[in-house]
Amino acid sequence: MFKGRDRITASEEVFELSKVSDDLGTCAREINFYRKRGLIAQMPPGAANFIKAKDVERLKVILRGRRAGLKTTEIEAMLNSGNFADFKIADKVFNVSRCQQRLRDLYRKRHEISLEIVELERAQQFQKPLLQRIVFPPNAPQPL
Repeated sequence: MFKGRDRITASEEVFELSKVSDDLGTCAREINFYRKRGLIAQMPPGAANFIKAKDVERLKVILRGRRAGLKTTEIEAMLNSGNFADFKIADKVFNVSRCQQRLRDLYRKRHEISLEIVELERAQQFQKPLLQRIVFPPNAPQPL
C-alpha cells in the first residue's frame, strides 16, 4: 500500500490519466478511487492528471482482478503479497461462473418462449373456428 504522495523524478515515465483510462477501458474517477484506497500512488499537487508507468502496470492488475469479481480488499492483499497467480485462478473461476449464469438465463428464456408458443398455438386453435364463423356465417353462401 502506498502512503503519502510519490515524487516524480525526471527519469520516470508518466502518462496522461485520460489516455490511460481510455486505453484500459476505465475512467479517471475509478483510477482516483484506487489512488484514495492506496492501491496506486497519489501524485504530487499539480500532477493529479498524470500516472506513473509502474502504476499503470499495477492498475492493469487491479482491473483484471475487478473483472474477475474480486473485492478491492482481496486485490490489495494480492498486490501486497505479490501473488498474481491468484488473479488467473479467480479469472477462470469467474469465467466459468459467468458461463453457468448465462446458460441458466438462456434455459429460463427457452422455457418462457416454449410456454408462450404453446399459449399462442392454443389461442390460434380457439380463434380459427371463431374467425371462420364471423367471416363465413353458416347460412351465408360460401365463396367459390
